[in-house]
Amino acid sequence: MKKELINGQLVAAVMLSFVEHPKWRVGLTQNLAERHSAWDQPKSFKCWQADSLEDAQALEASLIAAGMKGGTGGNMEPGKPTWIYVFIEDETLEEAQAIAAALR
Repeated sequence: MKKELINGQLVAAVMLSFVEHPKWRVGLTQNLAERHSAWDQPKSFKCWQADSLEDAQALEASLIAAGMKGGTGGNMEPGKPTWIYVFIEDETLEEAQAIAAALR
């Protein structure tokens, strides 16, 4: 998916959830099931497949600069499918429901 579309959906999800940026975590993965499980399967977990690793890294960096938690480390292989994901850390039920409603 084009990074502009992903960015638009991410911004909409964050704004419509009314959850502040510092509670969100952003990351990249090339193994979606493993990452979701590693974060204890948060209900607010949303992901988008990026067109390239470079696009995903640029989006991740911009979201971290905007105040989301995350890091730019990891062992990523160029050319492999890459997902950018976000979720609310230590989410409450209300926050999980808000993000689910925002992304319907």
